[in-house]
Amino acid sequence: MKRFKKGPSPAMIVAMVALVVAMGGSAYAGVKIGTKQIKDKAVTSKKTDRMWALVTSDGTVVKQSGGISLASKFTGGYYLVFPKSLLGRSLLATPSATSGVSVAASICGGVNTQQIPCFAGPNSSSSAYVAVSDDTGTLTDERFYIQAW
Repeated sequence: MKRFKKGPSPAMIVAMVALVVAMGGSAYAGVKIGTKQIKDKAVTSKKTDRMWALVTSDGTVVKQSGGISLASKFTGGYYLVFPKSLLGRSLLATPSATSGVSVAASICGGVNTQQIPCFAGPNSSSSAYVAVSDDTGTLTDERFYIQAW
């Protein structure tokens, strides 16, 4: 049986040097780039392509990144239309403040595994269905945040 070599291989040395350089660059950027180096409004939702909205219990979109509207609503169910397709994006919905409330969101369309068929609202990849339920699982009207990125 062959014993371990006395030193690292040339490939291992190159890999370690590359790792140290990469980590050093990230650490340098983390220390040297802060809020003072970033101009006001230089990083916005439009530039990061993130879409978000705050929706009240009656379905009113009170704050948003732009272009998001309510298509239809029923108790605990909200159909929202976004300005761009939601395919390939992460969709996150959270309750605004009420404890004991859960929020789930799905992309409409029903064409592939990332989408569900939406029957009471627009059935397209630029729309989402949001369900809000209380701790017993009953649909209820509550404020929520939703974002797609």
